[in-house]
Amino acid sequence: MENYDLSIKWDTGYMNLHCELFFPCTQKKMLYLVKKVIPLSWLHQDEIFKDLQEYFVDRIQRTEAALEETKKKVWRKFKGIQTVLWCSEEAEVKPKNSN
Repeated sequence: MENYDLSIKWDTGYMNLHCELFFPCTQKKMLYLVKKVIPLSWLHQDEIFKDLQEYFVDRIQRTEAALEETKKKVWRKFKGIQTVLWCSEEAEVKPKNSN
């Protein structure tokens, strides 16, 4: 996993944004970042947006991979429960020998 840190610099200061800690965020914070903070770094604004896009694409891919893994785990658990239930139903259905 790559470390996604954005460095936003302007004439009077700078901001280091640790994407893994900042996102997910509220829409208000995202709009503030996009409309007010990033434009302060007008020389590197395009690069910052490119880096943000790269971060989100990677995060989507990691999230989808984690979702697929979770689906597999849940399916394995379900199959195990289904097998246990099937075995217990089969045991109840077997007729007892009556002599």
